Amino acid sequence: MVLFVFVVMMLNLGESAVEQERAWLAPRLWVGPAVLAGVLLVVMVVTLARGAYDGTISGETLTAKMVGITLFGPYLVVVELAAMLLLAALVAASHLGRSEAHDEADLARERQRERADKMAAANTASHNAAASTRSGAAAGDETADRQGGGA
Repeated sequence: MVLFVFVVMMLNLGESAVEQERAWLAPRLWVGPAVLAGVLLVVMVVTLARGAYDGTISGETLTAKMVGITLFGPYLVVVELAAMLLLAALVAASHLGRSEAHDEADLARERQRERADKMAAANTASHNAAASTRSGAAAGDETADRQGGGA
């Protein structure tokens, strides 16, 4: 279980995951789980109030050594196959998560470049327009000087 939490933290899925989590926090989505929790609370309170349980668990105590002997005795191959399957799932989830995060980061960088290019083009266009206005005004002054000087 700790390994699973570590993998989820390691993936860092990016902005789309953050937006999805924000959508999950909307109050309207918590109505169903709240109703189910209320039903379970009522069942638990009614069961405890009736006293319809004896409060003991039957069976023998199971130690960690007994679990180990059982798992690594007759079920050794099954445990090893499950471990390999979990390892493969961990590697695949890490690879897929990082690929999607890198793709999302590349898209964000591309959008920033496009915005910067648009702003640079707009600045260049306004600079060219201002320069042509200044050069037009200067040419008009030269024309006026020539006409005034020739008269």
